[in-house]
Amino acid sequence: MRGPRLKTEQANRHIDQIVEMSERLPSDFYELRQTERFETGYPGGPSVFYGLEYEPSKPIPEQFALIVGEALHNFRSALDHLASAIIRTKIKEARCHFPVNESRENAVNHGDLKNMEDALPGSNELFCNTIRPENDVGDHLWYFGQLNNDDKHNLIIPTVTFADIKFRKISIGNQQLHDAAVGGDASKTMRLIASSVKPSFDGEPIVSVEVSFGPDAGPFAGKPVAQVLREVGEKVVSTLDEFDNLMSR
Repeated sequence: MRGPRLKTEQANRHIDQIVEMSERLPSDFYELRQTERFETGYPGGPSVFYGLEYEPSKPIPEQFALIVGEALHNFRSALDHLASAIIRTKIKEARCHFPVNESRENAVNHGDLKNMEDALPGSNELFCNTIRPENDVGDHLWYFGQLNNDDKHNLIIPTVTFADIKFRKISIGNQQLHDAAVGGDASKTMRLIASSVKPSFDGEPIVSVEVSFGPDAGPFAGKPVAQVLREVGEKVVSTLDEFDNLMSR
């Protein structure tokens, strides 16, 4: 079970990375710059307006997509390693896969489940009654196998939006704003502040984003990526635990 366990640990490190990057977006992902703009047509001559602009310097959703794909791949690999470890005790060098089907019916009729049963009696009953029982409220989590397959051909692009860009203090003339926050679309350039008085800022801003699965992610659509991946991880680990207990018996 060492290989499968190491795969889940690696997946969890990817999830931790997603959370860390979400809470504080790496500074090389974006640029914050102060601007000056002159406009004419005002009494007394041209007026200057100061602003603060945000611009992404990397394709932010795609950066998260790479990590999401790695986490999904590691979870799937953990279960495939488990199936291989079981089946290869009877069929040497077998190229096999754990039944990770969106449909329970397809999963319980998977050819490699029969091979697992032949190599480890009790596998079929464990899978059908404990791992994927009928009407299981968590059965939708097995859709992660489909997402993993999709990721082999196209990046699973999540939806990334600002939670906020937080400044410790913004001073605009005599006005001071403490713990000020502004927000918008993390993947697009935007003007955050516009003023006739040049603003000043104390401390480095903290840019945090919300990362959710996009509309094409089936039952995961619109749900926070890290939360879903944690739940998938729990499902995978409990599956490893159940088969570990079966092998021990």
